[in-house]
Amino acid sequence: MKKLAVLIFAVLLTFTACSGGNDTNKKSSGSSSSSSAVPDIINDENSRILPYDEEVESSVDETSYTDGKLLMKSFGELWMGEAYYIDVLMTQEYDPSKMNSGSSAESSGGIQTIKYDYIIAVDFENDIGGLIMISDVGNKCSLVKNHEIYTIDHKNKTYTKELYDGLAENFGEEFTVKRCLGIINNCTFVEKGDTTYKDAEVQYEKYTIKSQMPGVSDPTITYYFDSTGKPLAEIVETESGKTTFEFRVVSNKIESSEILKIPDDYKEIAS
Repeated sequence: MKKLAVLIFAVLLTFTACSGGNDTNKKSSGSSSSSSAVPDIINDENSRILPYDEEVESSVDETSYTDGKLLMKSFGELWMGEAYYIDVLMTQEYDPSKMNSGSSAESSGGIQTIKYDYIIAVDFENDIGGLIMISDVGNKCSLVKNHEIYTIDHKNKTYTKELYDGLAENFGEEFTVKRCLGIINNCTFVEKGDTTYKDAEVQYEKYTIKSQMPGVSDPTITYYFDSTGKPLAEIVETESGKTTFEFRVVSNKIESSEILKIPDDYKEIAS
């Protein structure tokens, strides 16, 4: 499990550069969902981002947009509703000797690959979030509600809980990297175009992410979309390797409510 935590941290660290310091999509009680709602423009020295919306495009100066309109539309609108549900196959290919730049790491013996199946769901209205992450190096199942985080052991039908200082959406951000998946900050658009992905004709948008590690090149992140603009995959490339996210479900409704529940026959144990 320690190894799993290190690997997950390494992946998430890659994305941290996108988080900036601002959260432009905090939910307020009594807020309503609207597909045409447009959050404030994110302003900093590196970017000015506005989620794409055809109804307001003509009234907004074009310089307010990045060229990444598919990314803005596909993921940006996801955070405007009352819930989201993302089912992903994540494949991490990495060279262990390059995980810590500048360190005297031992020879890795080649590229290593780990696959993760994970689902993340957040119900903003009820402030509940759930995570299921399964891989060969360990599993993680968590639930956040009532300002407590539950760590669930399905094998032994038990769970532990502790106080959680935050909202379910904050918990969700740790695993969806919300500000990168459609609400980009400190990222720079590179190019877009048509290409093939798994023998299918797709559209892509490519960005660079400002590295937070001295001497480490800026990672690149490429998104792939089908002809309707539906996100198919995301590939993050760093000096240590690449991580591929294949999106099986991206929805603004909870596709399976079981992820937000603890079975009645599970017992609480001391943490």
